[in-house]
Amino acid sequence: MSFFIEHNEGQKRVAELLMNGDVPSAVDALIKCVGSFYAHPSLLGKSLYLKGFDDLMRLISQRLPYLKSWRIEDSKSSVFVLSEYYAGGGHCLVTEQLISSCESPVVIVTDFFYNHVSDKNLDHNSFESRNPGVRIYFLKGDSLTAKIIHFQEVLSSLCPKSVTYLTHHPDPIPYIASYSLPAHVKKIFVHHADHRPALGCTLTDFIHVDLTKNMRKICEMQLNRSTEFLPLTVEDQGLKVFTNPTLNNFGIISAGSNAKYSFFGELNLKIVVIDFLTKTNCTFHQIGLLPDGFVSEIYNELESKGIDTARFKYYGPVKSLWKKLLEIDSHFYIGSFPINGSRGAIESQGCGYPTYFFVADNFNSNLLAPDSIYADSENTWSTTGQLINKIIASIDVHSEKSVQARNFYLDNFTETSFKKHFKYIWG
Repeated sequence: MSFFIEHNEGQKRVAELLMNGDVPSAVDALIKCVGSFYAHPSLLGKSLYLKGFDDLMRLISQRLPYLKSWRIEDSKSSVFVLSEYYAGGGHCLVTEQLISSCESPVVIVTDFFYNHVSDKNLDHNSFESRNPGVRIYFLKGDSLTAKIIHFQEVLSSLCPKSVTYLTHHPDPIPYIASYSLPAHVKKIFVHHADHRPALGCTLTDFIHVDLTKNMRKICEMQLNRSTEFLPLTVEDQGLKVFTNPTLNNFGIISAGSNAKYSFFGELNLKIVVIDFLTKTNCTFHQIGLLPDGFVSEIYNELESKGIDTARFKYYGPVKSLWKKLLEIDSHFYIGSFPINGSRGAIESQGCGYPTYFFVADNFNSNLLAPDSIYADSENTWSTTGQLINKIIASIDVHSEKSVQARNFYLDNFTETSFKKHFKYIWG
């Protein structure tokens, strides 16, 4: 099964604009086209690679009349590129871990979505407080072409020894801007946006880094090249001491940003929560930012059904998921769905929670198979009823499943393994 996807009409339009010498319009057309389909539900778990658009990014780079030559100086700075920065969530926590592992780190935020202008949840000061002494640049410009120019100017002033790309799926800015970097600059593509098609995956002059063994195997086979593996790690913050769960008193926790949940259809988070609270005697704890009004909808529906609203507890974003998992009186962890959060699963299992993960019933692809993330391959679910039954059946063996989860964390996600692989890749 191929995980490549093309958009012939859109690619043709970008190529025509380039032939006519209209580079800014070509950039805009590329972004508009990729943005129109990359997040479509039908592509989740079915597609990864946008080779046609990656090739077009290279052509666009060759047509840019900016910085054809770069200053070559001895530099120790390591540049990390993000599309946006949120003070929390697995994406930024992984980024911060990479930053803290090298000397002279510098961060460039492309602000591709222009969220740093309008989003109240983005704190411009939070990065400095969480990463003292690390320089950060937010790209400026009213157009994406202007951001590309600004990116080149910043890179030229830094003369980095390496550039690490941790961008979101449709962001072409750093790839277009840095194609012409000197050969001695190490370009490292971290394939964290690995659940939907993303720009940058097929670039052959980049070191390709995957974060799970399953994804590495897929990328090596599909791209016909070698890739590197960087095991995720989370600092060990201790094993939770659980109360004994019973059928009449047990707790469920789920955590993740709203981008990883569904809010429609059978997988609607609200339906899953309501099902648990009507069909079992559990308390349901939800961590992570949810859309405005969504929590009120859950409370209103619980009231209409005569269910105690205190059985649903919403915490919003938290500074440390692990610490929150230690605090809450709960017993089982459900990963976000339909998009599983890898770092959250590592933290929950390190904490000792039996952890359950979603795999679609009609799943005909191994793209999202979490073989190297979860302790128990039997903890999959595709319907809420199936999930409820599996958790109910696990109540009497909770302590055994907790030990299994904790040992899996200790065997696979310690800092020693991370540092070994990081040093090999980044030097």
